[in-house]
Amino acid sequence: MSLSACSPMSSEIPWQQSTLQRNSLSLTHSGERDKRTIETLKRQVEHLSQLVDGLLDVTRITRTALSLNKEIIKINAIVTDIISDIRPRFAEKGLELLENISPEPIFVNADVLRITQCIANILANALKYTPEGGTVRIELKAEDESAVITVRDTGLGIHPQLLGAIFEPYLQGPNVLNEYHNRGLGLGLSIVKNIVDLHGGEIAAESLGMGKGSVFTLRLPMHR
Repeated sequence: MSLSACSPMSSEIPWQQSTLQRNSLSLTHSGERDKRTIETLKRQVEHLSQLVDGLLDVTRITRTALSLNKEIIKINAIVTDIISDIRPRFAEKGLELLENISPEPIFVNADVLRITQCIANILANALKYTPEGGTVRIELKAEDESAVITVRDTGLGIHPQLLGAIFEPYLQGPNVLNEYHNRGLGLGLSIVKNIVDLHGGEIAAESLGMGKGSVFTLRLPMHR
């Protein structure tokens, strides 16, 4: 099966999301069970949307059709906005999210949407694989001629056998916390690596093993 940006599946999803939203609002006076059903359907549609988006990105990358709209951006502001957007999800799960963002402006020549996608994906993985009570730290600094973003977590860690292939498509590690979290196609980190490569950057993963957390380091060339 091939997917395109204008395929029936991808074009139907926003309409379905809108319909579910309207139905959810109309259930203000309905039973709690009905509202829970709508919320479950909304989550499933969102999950499907993410899967389709991932497949579309992989298709574009493999066909070298992924275009970048680069501009000079202050990466400090991008990282700060991402942290602000995702922080409530960390609080909801009972995780501590710490940040250390360089006060000095750091500029890169990048596609804002794609780099946002990369950083948000790495943080979302840390959220996903860190159990309640854990800690995630994100740091941004200038090092040599690179903007360096590091995400450290106290989560499940990465099995040594998976570490070397962590950025391969369709790879997923076991998640004993919640079977639901292990759904998906395992495309996220593969897409991140390809986008970073297209920016002339690098991304690396480190872990001392299962149960010992992980560290993801993203480097982008600085604009001088």
